[in-house]
Amino acid sequence: MKLARAAATKLETLADRAFCVLGAIVFSQAPEFMRQYLQRLGGHLDEARRILAQFKQAAAEAGASLPDYTAKLSGSDDSLIAALGGKLAGVAARADALAGSEEALRTASLFKRPFVFIANLDVEIAWGALKAYRPAVPATVEGAVYAALGLCAAYAAYHLFFRWPLKALLRRRRAKKEAARNPFARVGGGKPPPSVPGTPADKLPSDKLPAPAAPADKLPPPDKLPPV
Repeated sequence: MKLARAAATKLETLADRAFCVLGAIVFSQAPEFMRQYLQRLGGHLDEARRILAQFKQAAAEAGASLPDYTAKLSGSDDSLIAALGGKLAGVAARADALAGSEEALRTASLFKRPFVFIANLDVEIAWGALKAYRPAVPATVEGAVYAALGLCAAYAAYHLFFRWPLKALLRRRRAKKEAARNPFARVGGGKPPPSVPGTPADKLPSDKLPAPAAPADKLPPPDKLPPV
C-alpha cells in the first residue's frame, strides 16, 4: 500500500511538471505566431493595395477618382461591369480593414497584444499562418513573459480541472467503501448506537442495573410504615 501511494505521488508530480512545461512551451510560441501572422497579414494588405493602385490608375485615365469610378462600375446596366464594381468595393473595404488590423497589432503593448490579436483576427490569414508556422525558440523578453504566463496558467488548470476533482472523487469512493465495511461509521463515530428503553437487564452495563430490593429482616415494623 505504501509503495502504491509513493508511486502515485511520484506520477502525480511528474504529470504536474509535464503539464506546466507544456503550457510554458505553448504560450512561449504565441509571440512568434503573432509575428508570422502579422507578416502574412502585411502580404495580403500589399496585394490589396496593389490591386487598388491599378484601378486607381484606370480611374485617373478616365478622369475620375477611385470612389467615383467604383460607383459608376457598380451602377452599370451591364451585370458583368456591375459585378466588377462590387468586387472593387470589396477590395477597398478589405484593404481598409487589413490596414486597421496591422496598425492595431503593431502599436499594441505587450499585455494588450493578445486581446488586440483576437479582436482583429482574420480566420483565413490565421489558418494560412498556422499551416506554414515554424516554431521558434523564444529569445526575447516577450517570449519569456508569455512562457511564465503559460506555466502559471497550466499549473492552475491542472489543479483546478484535474487534481482537485480527482482527489474529491477518490475521497467519496473511500467514504463509500468505509461505510460499506462499517455500517455505524456515521453514527457515534463508528460505535454501535446506545441502548434504548426496553433492553433486557442482562444486556445492560453493571452501572445501569436497578438497585436490589432490601431483605425482609431489614424492613421497618408495620407500625413504623408511613400511612397510605
